Amino acid sequence: MKKIIAILCTGILCFSLIPGCKKSNAGPGTPANTDSTTASTTGNNFSDSIKNIVPQPIIDSLRSWGMTIYDGQQPPTLSGSYLVVTDSCVFDNSGYNEAGRLFDEYQYTFSAENLSKLTITLSAKAIDDPNGDTDAAVDSTATFLAGTGNSFTIFAQVKGAATTGYGTSTYTEINIVSGQIASDGIAHFQFAIYMQQKDDPSNQLIGVNTSRIFVDGDPDGLARQVTNATTSFSPGQRQIDPARIIGGTTGSVK
Repeated sequence: MKKIIAILCTGILCFSLIPGCKKSNAGPGTPANTDSTTASTTGNNFSDSIKNIVPQPIIDSLRSWGMTIYDGQQPPTLSGSYLVVTDSCVFDNSGYNEAGRLFDEYQYTFSAENLSKLTITLSAKAIDDPNGDTDAAVDSTATFLAGTGNSFTIFAQVKGAATTGYGTSTYTEINIVSGQIASDGIAHFQFAIYMQQKDDPSNQLIGVNTSRIFVDGDPDGLARQVTNATTSFSPGQRQIDPARIIGGTTGSVK
């Protein structure tokens, strides 16, 4: 029986796989009502750079599935690292039915934001990856910002290779991160993956044109700012990664 793999993300962003195996009553992550100081969650005021990598039908689909996507071209300042501990899958149309499960803890780091070009560097890593598998992706030319006031959405088109004992799969996917800057972290944190293309002979990744959406399951969906993140997973517990559900199995907790 094939395993579900946890990944260590390197480069700008890489989330072909996702964590978790505990049931979750995921509810946090839904943003408060927007007002004149925040971006619209239904508008389409995006930069041309975003439109070039994320066609409008994909944005429309993700919103209809529950992903909060802010528009606007005056995003807040973003920097530092944030830890998502209760990483809850709230939507999965890949056919593997992972909605309601918890996934790997992730640390997200934001740097090199350019508010004129609406670009940012976003990196992420699974905390204490237990399996030794890798998923590497680098695309420094395709990570763009939207938002207004304290609300933001980051769009990243990622091209990478996931390597396990079953072989190597290459892919192009869209990673989307949304939230609202708060005094102690990022409130209403959400993350989505959308698979655009793949060469996946071992069937390690979710299908093309399918998606998963995640929230931080803490109160108010708060991803807390950190300096050094550590895991709260129990020793020996298997973790699961975002876009990688291997061979149609769901794995198990040890």
